[in-house]
Amino acid sequence: PELAISLDCDDTLLMERELLRTDLKASNDVNGALQKLRRFRKEHKATINLLRENHVPCINLDGSGSEEGVFKQLLAIGQLMRGPAAVVGK
Repeated sequence: PELAISLDCDDTLLMERELLRTDLKASNDVNGALQKLRRFRKEHKATINLLRENHVPCINLDGSGSEEGVFKQLLAIGQLMRGPAAVVGK
């Protein structure tokens, strides 16, 4: 990959979001949500480390904001990348 984007977010907020999901059966399962969070943190760390070892640039974005705010950050990354990509393509 040419680039990796990681959305960083506080564990408490991730738990709140997981518990608010629309699946009513899972929404009240705190233990299940904790297991998902632990698995995510473990796999995320291993993935980011592997990417960095292979010299893939990793961009960390703040995932704690609103959906619109996170989307604006992603758009900004896209706008930044268009310039270098356009030069390479010429």
